[in-house]
Amino acid sequence: MEKAIVLVNIFPSHMEKVLQDMKKIASVERANMVYGVYDIFAIIHAKTTSKLSEVVLRIRKNDHVESITTMKIVA
Repeated sequence: MEKAIVLVNIFPSHMEKVLQDMKKIASVERANMVYGVYDIFAIIHAKTTSKLSEVVLRIRKNDHVESITTMKIVA
């Protein structure tokens, strides 16, 4: 099982929509709005690194996502 922390910046006034969209993705274990440098903090999991990359790409393709930082959990 592969896991990653995903930190997302959203264009203004679209945070709730993006958060709800992310929560609909089966591989998103947890997603929360946060204050600070990023707007959404999420933990995602997948069976393979390739599937993990697909989930990150799906999040990135959302029109309201400004930027994304992914940190793969290794231990």
